[in-house]
Amino acid sequence: MKNKRLGFVISFAVILILLCGYLAGNYFVSYALQRDPSNPESIPEACAEIHDPTRKIPPIPAHENSEWQMISADGLKLDATYFPNPSHNWAILVHGYGRDKRYAYDYAEEYLKRGFNVVVPNLRASGTSEGTYLTMGVKESEDVRGWISKIVEQDPESKIVLHGVSMGAATVLLAAEYESSKNLMAVVEDCGYTSAYEMFSMQLEKIFGLPSFPIMNFVDVVSYIKTGAMISDAVHSASDVFSTVIVMIGVKLSSKSEDKDHPYGHERLECVAAIILAMMLFITGIFIGYESLQKILSAENEELPIPGTLAVAAAVVSILAKEIMFWYTRNYAKMINSDALMADAWHHHSDALSSVGAFIGIVGARMGVPVLDPVAGIFICFFIAKAAFDIFRDAVEKMVDHNATEEFETALKDKISGYAEIHSIDLLKTREFGNRIYIELEISVDGNLPLIEAHEIAENLHDDIEKTFPQVKHIMIHLNPC
Repeated sequence: MKNKRLGFVISFAVILILLCGYLAGNYFVSYALQRDPSNPESIPEACAEIHDPTRKIPPIPAHENSEWQMISADGLKLDATYFPNPSHNWAILVHGYGRDKRYAYDYAEEYLKRGFNVVVPNLRASGTSEGTYLTMGVKESEDVRGWISKIVEQDPESKIVLHGVSMGAATVLLAAEYESSKNLMAVVEDCGYTSAYEMFSMQLEKIFGLPSFPIMNFVDVVSYIKTGAMISDAVHSASDVFSTVIVMIGVKLSSKSEDKDHPYGHERLECVAAIILAMMLFITGIFIGYESLQKILSAENEELPIPGTLAVAAAVVSILAKEIMFWYTRNYAKMINSDALMADAWHHHSDALSSVGAFIGIVGARMGVPVLDPVAGIFICFFIAKAAFDIFRDAVEKMVDHNATEEFETALKDKISGYAEIHSIDLLKTREFGNRIYIELEISVDGNLPLIEAHEIAENLHDDIEKTFPQVKHIMIHLNPC
């Protein structure tokens, strides 16, 4: 009854934490990334906290211009102002966080003086472009690559410069990383950031006095659900840290000795940690599958990038590093018979498998078959989900007193049968209690033996079993006369 009550309390606490985390993440995503789609002049509420109210909107250059439009890969109607010049030199000017194309007009003036054709787009969810959420450069970089394709289609001999400010700077750097067009000549990064995650974490503490962990982790998850993009690619590192913390807590609590309220110890708490990690692993697999499916479905409308040799090397290094961590953690998990540590090992393995998918995709793209990346991702998704299910099932079985493995019981019977004084095994019950095993044993011995000799047989067997099988925590032996 106590075990059921404890399981209910733990489950309720986990659900409550996840619910509160989602609500907190949803609030801050709306605060920092969402605008009112019905009002083109609106900006996310957080922008008001950091924008200079004295900054004036630059006037539009006194130059011939026209409006361009484009449909993004996810179906948003985006617009830009195009300023023509009789040359093959082009500049795409990208505005910053919470701004719109008007704030790049002063830069446009300078490029026009130097004979450039200039395209000044409204990023998604900015100005008159459609969209509800900013993605801090992730989706915006894909849109910039769309404008590059539009320019190349109009002028195959174009020489393109990307110039971005603030969030626009991060956008053009991301765009350049994945852009395979030979027409892209240069990138100008002005006051950009290397990590939106760290920048938001700093603002979270400055404005609200709140720590980044775990709020920013929930913000990342909610951002992905609502926009299809995470604020930072560092979310995997954060999840690695989070999973390690769970393992440390689970192992620490489960190793506590018996007390008045818990006479059988706390081993089952490690099963709780393993269940939480299994859920994290399953969600990781679902994310990989979802992203892969999106890439496959959008492959007809979007030109997939062709990465360079540096990306191949990075993928190989990532695979090797994560696999080393997997085998190292797995080895120690087996040594101490820890389900939580084994689950954490598989978390490392899932990262390695993700890198394998990326490696296949990179090689496939360089061979002219970029769709191999998402196809590999689908298979990896199922592989990770299967591993998560196995870990979850094993932990749950240990929570409900599942019997020990057949191999263990066979080895145990062989050990008992080695005692000549024992005539038979009348009853053998085993149950897994977390990562430990409890045994109930009834054996038959000569009924004419004095009590002290019969007790000595049972005592020797008890000690021998605990020495031979270190995972055994408690044995109850009952003697029957024969």
